[in-house]
Amino acid sequence: MDKYKSLEYVINGIQAAEKIRNTYNTQLRSDSNILVKAAGLPALIEVMQIIAEFSPDIYKKSLGEVARKSNLYGNAYRNIKNHLKTSKSRSLDKDMLINTLDVIKPIMDNRQKVVIDKVLQIFQILDS
Repeated sequence: MDKYKSLEYVINGIQAAEKIRNTYNTQLRSDSNILVKAAGLPALIEVMQIIAEFSPDIYKKSLGEVARKSNLYGNAYRNIKNHLKTSKSRSLDKDMLINTLDVIKPIMDNRQKVVIDKVLQIFQILDS
């Protein structure tokens, strides 16, 4: 590895550290001189995206994919949690089933997404 590439990696590391520090500083808020961490998982996902952005090319793609999947699963978890909270008081009906399929669809693999899309299309056809 030549010295210019090494220097580039060091500079990227310093830039990533600065962006991560800024991310955490914006995520913290002060209440009566006590620092309170606002959002843990979104901040962690953002840090992972920053690390992927400033990583060497051989790691950039895999780290970016991990950050993307973490964001996807984090959002799906929140959506499923909210959906379950609202559905506790309701009985299972067609609208709730459609909403449930929409909520879990982002974390499914391609084959399962196709099946969910077909089921949703069947519901649309039956409604019309």
